[in-house]
Formats: sequence, C-alpha cells, structure tokens
Amino acid sequence: MPDKTWFGKITRRLFLVFLLFALVPTTVLTFLSFRYISNESTRQVNRLQDEQVGVMVDSLLGRLTVLNERLSYLAEDEELQLAVDGDAEAASGKERYSVLSIADLEAAQGSRESAFPAARLRDGGVLLVHIGAAPAEKKVYLVRAIDPGDFSAGLAAFQLDVTSVLGEPDSWDLRLASCVYDEQSKVLFATEAGVCKAFAGLDAYRGNYRGLATTNHEGVEYYAGYKSIYLGSVYGAHDWRALVARPSMEIFAASEEFKRDFFSLVLLVVLLISLVSIFLIRRQMSPLGQIMAGIERVARKDYGRAVEVSSGDEFEELADAFNGMSERVAHQLLTQASMSEIDQLILSRVKKEDIIQIVLEQTRAVLPADNIAMVLVQQDAELAEVYRLSGADELIHTGAQFESSLRQRFMQDDYLLLQGTDSETPHYITATEIPSRFYFQSIPVRQEDELIALIVLAFKQCPEFGEDDVTLAQNYADRIAVALANAEWEQRLYRQAHYDGLTGLPNRMSFLDRLGQNITRVERQQETMGILFIDLDNFKLVNDTLGHPVGDEFIKLVAARFEDCMRAEDSVSRLGGDEFVITAAGSADHELTVASVSRVANRILEAAARPLTVEGHEIRASASIGIAIYPKDGSDPETLLKNADTAMYHAKSMGRGKFQFYSSELNAQLLELMRLSTDIRNALEQHEFELHYQPKVDTYSARIVGAEALVRWNHPSRGLVRPDEFIKAAEGLGLISAIGDWTLEAACRQQRDWRNSGVVPVRVAVNISAVQLQQDEMFAKIDSLLTKYNLEGADLELEITENLLVQDMESAVKVLSQIRSLGVAVSIDDYGTGYSSLSYMKELPVDTLKLDSCFIIDLCEDSADQAIVNSTIVLARNLNMKVLAEGVETEGQLQILASYGCNEIQGHYFSQALPEQEFTALLKMDQPFAAPEGSQALADS
Repeated sequence: MPDKTWFGKITRRLFLVFLLFALVPTTVLTFLSFRYISNESTRQVNRLQDEQVGVMVDSLLGRLTVLNERLSYLAEDEELQLAVDGDAEAASGKERYSVLSIADLEAAQGSRESAFPAARLRDGGVLLVHIGAAPAEKKVYLVRAIDPGDFSAGLAAFQLDVTSVLGEPDSWDLRLASCVYDEQSKVLFATEAGVCKAFAGLDAYRGNYRGLATTNHEGVEYYAGYKSIYLGSVYGAHDWRALVARPSMEIFAASEEFKRDFFSLVLLVVLLISLVSIFLIRRQMSPLGQIMAGIERVARKDYGRAVEVSSGDEFEELADAFNGMSERVAHQLLTQASMSEIDQLILSRVKKEDIIQIVLEQTRAVLPADNIAMVLVQQDAELAEVYRLSGADELIHTGAQFESSLRQRFMQDDYLLLQGTDSETPHYITATEIPSRFYFQSIPVRQEDELIALIVLAFKQCPEFGEDDVTLAQNYADRIAVALANAEWEQRLYRQAHYDGLTGLPNRMSFLDRLGQNITRVERQQETMGILFIDLDNFKLVNDTLGHPVGDEFIKLVAARFEDCMRAEDSVSRLGGDEFVITAAGSADHELTVASVSRVANRILEAAARPLTVEGHEIRASASIGIAIYPKDGSDPETLLKNADTAMYHAKSMGRGKFQFYSSELNAQLLELMRLSTDIRNALEQHEFELHYQPKVDTYSARIVGAEALVRWNHPSRGLVRPDEFIKAAEGLGLISAIGDWTLEAACRQQRDWRNSGVVPVRVAVNISAVQLQQDEMFAKIDSLLTKYNLEGADLELEITENLLVQDMESAVKVLSQIRSLGVAVSIDDYGTGYSSLSYMKELPVDTLKLDSCFIIDLCEDSADQAIVNSTIVLARNLNMKVLAEGVETEGQLQILASYGCNEIQGHYFSQALPEQEFTALLKMDQPFAAPEGSQALADS
C-alpha cells in the first residue's frame, strides 16, 4: 500500500510552507532584477529611437535651410535664373527649379489672394506648399517671390523629393524605415513605403509631440519613435511629423535572450528547492504515515493492531494517544451499533407493547446486566406498569405502586442503586419478580421534565459505574423516551384519523375500513349482516334554539345510549353531525338477520325517544333509521351505506321515529324525489307556480269575506299539479321556504292589483310553514311586503298548523305576536288533528280556529263530530276567536254549522279554488251565495 504521507493534506501543507519560505526571497529578488533589467533595456531602446528620429529631424531641417538659401540666391540673380531655367539640375542639384505664377499658388491654397498668406511673400519670406490637381498628384514646393513687391514676376520654387529631404539612398540605414508625414498623416517621403503606410493608419502616435508606437507589416512587428517637425514660423506651413521604425526583434533581441536564460535559471532553483523539501518532508512524516495506516485499520473495524512509532518526539506521543483512543472507540462503536439496531427496530413499530419488548430483548447488548425490566409510570396516579420477559421471551405485564417521593427523586438523580434485600425496596422492584439477592439499578426515562418510565437493571454482583457508564445509560434512556413518544404520537394520530373527536366513536373512515373487513369475513363464512343508518329528527332545532355547546353535549349523551344498546358483536360509528351508523352482526339465515337487526333498531328508537337533560334543558328527540342487509342490498361498503341512507330518508317520509328496510322501490322513489327537486327549482326560476283562491264565506250573509291562497304548479309537461303532489316533497328537500316566500309575495301583489283595478279586495290567507316561522327575519319580511305593495295588515292572514305551535310554543308565540302587531290576522289550520291542548289556547295570539274537514264530512250523521264541533265553537267564542269550518260540501253541513254559530264557511258547497281571473270575476259580481234557512235569525240572536 502506498504511503499516503506523500500526497496527504498535511504533506501538501508542509510542502507549500517550505516552498513559500524558500522561494519568497528568491522570487522577490528575481522579480526586482527582471523588472529593473527589462525597464533599463526598454529605456535604452526608447532613447536610441528618440536619438535616431531627432537626427533625422535635424538633418531634414538642415536640408530645408540650405534649399531656402539657394532659392533666395536664385530669386535675386536674374542671370542665374536664366541659367538654371535652361539647366535646373546643374544650377540647383537634384531639386527641380521652376517659376510658378501666383495663380498656381492661390489654386493650391484653395482661396483668393485676400485669403492667401501674401504678407509672408511680400516680406521676402518663404512658403512650403502642396500643389496639385488631386490629392494623389500634389507635390511639395519651397516657394519665394522673385519680386516681393510685384507678384507678376512670378515665384521661384523648388520641388522637393525624397533625396532632398532624406538624403541620398546610399546613405540610408537599411535597418531603419524613415518616414515624413503631413498634418493629415499622409506619407510625404519614405525610405520604406509599406512600413510608413502601415504607421500612417495608426492613431497611437498622432496626438503627442513625441513618443513610441508599434505596428505589424507583412508579419513583422516594427517599433518606432516619432517627433513633430515645426514648420509654421519659418515656412508658413502645417507641422510635419518624422518617424523612424525598426523591427522589434532586432531591437529587443538581447532582452529576449536574457529572459530565456533568466527564467531557466529560476526554474532550476525552484526544482532544487522542491527536491530538498520532499526529502525533508518524507523523513519527518514517516511516523504520521504509520498513524494514518492505523486509522484506516480502525475504520475497517480492525482494532487488534496497535500503531508502533519510536521517533522519540511528539509523533510517538501521538501514536500512544491514538492507540488508547482506538480502544475506546472500538467499545463505543460496538455500543452505537447495538443502539442503532434498537433505534431501527423501535421506529418500525407503533405499538407501545412492541417497543417495550424490543427494548427488553436488546438492552443486554447495550447495558450489560443479568436481568432487566421496564416500568411505565402513570402521570396522574401513584401507579406503574411493570413489563418483563418470561423464559420464552413473552412479555409479562403486571401492576405496581409507585410512590410520589420516588418520582421527585428520579427527576433529580441519574440513577438509583439498591440491593434487593433492603427493607425499603420499592414496590415496583418487587413487582419484577427478580430474586431479591440481586442488585438493582434504576435509570430514569424523562421527557419534558416528566418521569415517564424506568429501566431496571439487575446484577448478581454489585456493579461499578463510572461517569461514562452513566452517560451511556442516559443516552439509551433518551432513545427509549423518543420511541415511547413516537408511539404515543402515532396512536394519537391514528385516533384523530379514525375516531370522532366529540364522541370517541369510530368515524366514517374507520367505519368503511371495518365494514370492508367485516364483508370479507362474512363472505368467507357465508353469513349476512345489517347496516343501520341513523339520523336524529329535528336535531337542527336543538342547535338553533339552545346553541351548539348544548347540541354537542346532547350528541355525546345520545352516542353513549347507542353504545349501551349494542350487542358484543355490534359496533356503532358516527359519520358526522347527527348521523350514526351501526354494523349489526347476523347469521347465515337472511330472515333471522332481519329479525335480530329489527330488535337492534327498536332498542335504538326507544333509547332516542327517552328525554335527556342537558344544562337544565329537557330535550326530547327521535330517530329515523334506514337498514340495508348484506349481501341482498349491496356487496361493498359504499353501496350498503348509500342504500341504508336511502331507506333512512324513506323512514323520515313515513313520519319519523321509525325504521325502514331498503328496497329497489325505495331507490326508485329517491330518484323520483331528486328529479322532483330539480323540477321545483326550475319552476321557481321559470315562474311556473300560480295561485288559486278558494272563497271564505260569511255563514249568515253568504258573502265572500276572504280567500285562501292555494299554490298550483303549472308544469310544462304534466299540466296543473296540485299541492299534495309536491308540497310534502318540497318540505323534505328543504324547498318549502322558497315556495312559501313566493306564495306570500304573490298574494300581496294580487291584493294591490285588485285595488288598482277597482275591485274591492278581501282578506287573503296564506299558509306558513314551520321553516318560515322559525326564520329570524319573518316579521321584517311581512312588514316589507306590506309597505312594498301599499297594503294594510287587515288585507293579510297567516294560517299555521297546530303541530307547528307545539314544536316550539315559546318562540311561536313571540313571532306571532310581532306579526299581529302589524294588523295581520292569524288562524290555526287543521285544528283538532294535532296535539290540541286547552292549556295553551289562552296564550296563543290567534284570531281564528279552522276546523279540519275530518270533523265536517260526517257531521250530519256522527253525533261525536257534532259535539266536538259545537264545543269548539263555544270555546272559541268565549276566547274571542272566530271559527271557520273547511270542507263544507252539503246543505245539511251548512245548516248545522250555522245553528252552532260557526262564523265562516269554506268548501266546495260554495266554490272550489279558482284561478286568479275567475276569482276576480266572482269578486266583481259582489253577489251573496244562497244563505241557509234561519241563518239570519241566528245572526240576529
């Protein structure tokens, strides 16, 4: 195996530090030397370039001076002019001499004489100008006036060329490129045209008086020095610029050679330092490599070999410390492995008993002991539960006392060591049934400042515990505390998900799960069972009148009663609100199952009917039960529950307080009810309802004194539908309030229309449902309608049933009294068919009693009916109430009622309920019906 000290982190760190201290002085010295030599070399090159361009400028200005003097001689000597004119080269060297006109000069300047610098020529000065038709054809001339006073004599001029400016080609330095540019950086004269043109396109050298620039021409880099040539004061021209360029590789050849040699030397020094560093580090780090090898063996759980180092320094001490540490780590790793195994087993369970059994089985691997027990401490009592394992590793559970003084002690101490023979051995230890010759150590398991359990370790010999042992035991106890808390939390979550929070009964989720399991079991055993769907009747009234806290307490008491009614094999669940469901066990015989389930249903109905007292309120309730039988009424939980629900609604429609078995006919009725619900809602939106009016006739005058508004449904496909075909369904569907509100407003609107059309209106009676009367805004609604249609209270009458009054007498009296304060009359409909009681008659704010037609139909033959009717009329008269008899169809009935003093009559004898147009026509006639014989005499008496 390679020695990792060669490339380990410490090795790299030491190597870098060694190199750092060795190389920093060398690097600094190298850098300073290199920078000085490079800078000095650059300065020398720049100085050479500056000197060369300076020599060039001085030479050029000297040549211009010589030419200027020669031109002055020519301008003053006419004979010499003539001689030169014939042989310009002989007279003036290489420069071409010519005589120019002032017009040529003006054209070259691009202006008239007024703009031309003629003053310099008149003063005998000289000009340096460019003359030519196009920029490419322009030539450079040195010009002087022949006669400063008269420009007509012409101008003496020399045309300058490269020889006159830069000298003879034989004298040029071939290593240099000499260039002269005008003010627009155009090349005027050049020894190397290509190089000069390359520099002409650069902006780097244009803005300064002097400086340096570089460019690349045909793959060769040139280094140049440049300098301005001032011509304005002497020659009246823009400044030129001179440039001397030379290949960079020639200029910096010596410098580049120095750099190569210099860096090679530096690399050699670095290499030598590195080799020395590696040698020294290898020698010093060898003991560390041995220690690292030992660490790797420990990582592979090989704790048998020690690290042997005899260096006599700190590394040897480190090796000794490592050997001691590895022994402790070996012990701790073994302990942690055991505890980790316990953690995994604990976290895979949710039941408290499973956790305790695993703890007892695995504890010996973590905390060596000859025996072990677990004690769970109850928080609210001086009691404990003791768990131990039998010889067959079965969990044994017993109870024990747990003194409060021990609770306080274990909250302060980390452990308690006792000998079983002590006279004051706690009861929880004796409950473990471990022999008394043992020594017992109790380790507390605490959670959030509470003692929740004890780990009881039993030893045959008195144990010796050090600080590490106590810490280990406490860590183990903490793990157990977490495990028990997790188990409790899991159980709490399970109960929240599967049990009702109010009653503690299984909820819908739990019920469906259990029902599925029961179906599997019953199917396997080829048996049957029943599902009872229970709904409390009128439970909403309890919440609305007494408040939800009373309602919740009522539900809890009812749930407890239902549980008392269960057999051992039955179970009850709460679906929510006031709905419960019971799974009732059956047998293989369907008929026997029906009989046993019926007995359970009867017990439920009896229990629900018994009054309950909640916060001083006596509450009477009833229940409606729907029953579905498996497998006849469904083979899965959802179908069984749905069909039982359907049967429950049928039981409610049968009068409540009953139970009903499911049948296919019930399902068809439910579907019809759902269709009817949709049709009623559409009828309200499409205005399909209308009112018919049945006259109320005064018994003695036979005149119409009122009318009862009866709602009719003009169905688009079924025609005219009578109330008895849809009103009861509307009550069950919760739509009766909407129909009642429509009827009330339609009757008020009709009263207004009669008055506006000149018809004398009569009081119209409207039937009010229990739902409407329980509405808080009923009074305000009637008051608003009277105002909206400009009616008096006497134009309206409300008819309520006797059963409605009995349900909530106090509330009904309050609402009716408010309504009567508006002048609206109140009558009791179907009087005598409900819970007639003379005790409440005196308290009711009622104007009229309506005798039900059941007392009228046999009035002529049945003396009992005659007695009831007569006594009712007498009672009403004494209570200052009127009496109206409905269902009058014969002359004989009318005469008897008239003889008894009945105030008003309603029935087919006079008229059936008429549509609005026909009843309006009847009102317009204003004619009395035929009065019974003797009625007037009775009226007079």
